[in-house]
Amino acid sequence: TSANDGKEATELTGTVSSEQTYSLATGRINCDWKYGELSSTLSSGYKFKMKSLFALAKVVVDATGSPVEGETLQSIEIKATVPGSSSTIRRINGSFTFSAVDGTYKLSGNAVDGTDNAIKMVWTDQPALESGKSYTGYISLIPDIAEGDRITITITTNKHKAIFEVPCLTDLASG
Repeated sequence: TSANDGKEATELTGTVSSEQTYSLATGRINCDWKYGELSSTLSSGYKFKMKSLFALAKVVVDATGSPVEGETLQSIEIKATVPGSSSTIRRINGSFTFSAVDGTYKLSGNAVDGTDNAIKMVWTDQPALESGKSYTGYISLIPDIAEGDRITITITTNKHKAIFEVPCLTDLASG
């Protein structure tokens, strides 16, 4: 971003937003931070291998036979908490400083202000949930979620809100 113009490659700043957008038509996602590693020099330039700085949550919605079939998909929200504790959250969004050289990062700001454990992904094209069809979207998140954590997924359509709670099956990781 232009906010990083003139900064050292090891002192760049960014944000994983609490509200993100995803386009089903283009596959465009915001907050998908990457850094590159030179893999080869070509006669016409350079080739880089890009790596994700954070984790991507793949969300698949199939409303076939459900009460929301035929409705318009508006958003999906992911929230992470530690089981057995209503006050311990998992930080999945927020501001950070990072190195474009090696992908290390450091979070900044207040990690427990009650807003850093949820991300809402808004579908820019708002597809109608057709029978027999699934819809895949992606959410960029800071990988602080651990195996066994409670993940609450809220799917919002033009008429309903469906809420699911599931345990995380593995520790999330960058890349």
